[in-house]
Amino acid sequence: MAFHTAKVCYNGNMTSLAVQRRRELSGLRPVDPLRDLSAIADLIQASFPDDLDQSGYAMLHEMRTMGRLGAFLWYLGSWSSSLNPMLSGFVWVEDGRIVGNVTVNQSPYASDRWTISNVAVAHEYRGRGIARGLMNAALEMIREAGGRIAALQVRDDNAVARHIYETMGFRVVCGTVYLQNDQILRYGEAQPSDFHLYRLTSADAESAYRLARIATPLIVQAEWPVRRGHYRFGLGRLLVDQLYKLLGKVPTLRLAVRDIDNLRAMMIVHSNSRNIPQVEIIVHPDERGHFEQVLVARALQHVHRWGGHSAIAHHPTYHPEGIAAFIAAGFRIKRTLLLMTREV
Repeated sequence: MAFHTAKVCYNGNMTSLAVQRRRELSGLRPVDPLRDLSAIADLIQASFPDDLDQSGYAMLHEMRTMGRLGAFLWYLGSWSSSLNPMLSGFVWVEDGRIVGNVTVNQSPYASDRWTISNVAVAHEYRGRGIARGLMNAALEMIREAGGRIAALQVRDDNAVARHIYETMGFRVVCGTVYLQNDQILRYGEAQPSDFHLYRLTSADAESAYRLARIATPLIVQAEWPVRRGHYRFGLGRLLVDQLYKLLGKVPTLRLAVRDIDNLRAMMIVHSNSRNIPQVEIIVHPDERGHFEQVLVARALQHVHRWGGHSAIAHHPTYHPEGIAAFIAAGFRIKRTLLLMTREV
């Protein structure tokens, strides 16, 4: 009997310790890169299955590898620098399981601007205030670091997340429409026009940069500065284009509409990291509605000529004439991401 009583007390103590341990393993805490990466990767994949491309899945694979070998690689000094942005932020834990995540990073363009990303909550734990708790922690971290502006991106059709961010003071700055054309048909000559398209050369780099600056609203440039280097067409790019031609891949094409002194519009086709042709068109605000359809048609004509069967475009919502031209040429909208910001 005495033994039975002792056993009951023992079991009771063990139960109490287990409950206390679960409490300790619940709630908000900073990301621990040596033990959290695999779980964060699983959570991100489950939360954003339609938003991950090949590079996104490659990043998740690397996170899982680092999660398994993290301590060993950390000791060897072989930690992947590409994962550094994932190491700053918070997780939310319930009963020892990571059910929420938020990533917080300083902008590479301005020390007082910060980016919040990968806000994810496991489906069965949504509606409990976890996302708001993660966001409050992220904003407090930015505030303590001296940040002034916080920015994030959210799908335009994610009404729940948009509502949370709006109630926390975030406002939409602009959007990016992701378009894809998977069936590029044979293109003849682009439709007739009353203007001539010129092939851009390295001498046009500064003019191309000026046009991009004029075409991009200042409030957008505050978050995503127009980079002069993006419009430099040096020897290295020319050599890559020649290699692409030898391999039968789609080489870069740069065409522009110009007046006597300035560029009025331009189109760039280049292959992204997955060797999929990506089309970029930029039109001076005073000329919108005049050049877009011809620019997109010439881009697809170029892709088809070099054996391409698909193309993508990432186009800003502040240029609706461009989006309309892509859709008219057979592109379909995959998703739209909204850029939202607030003062901290």
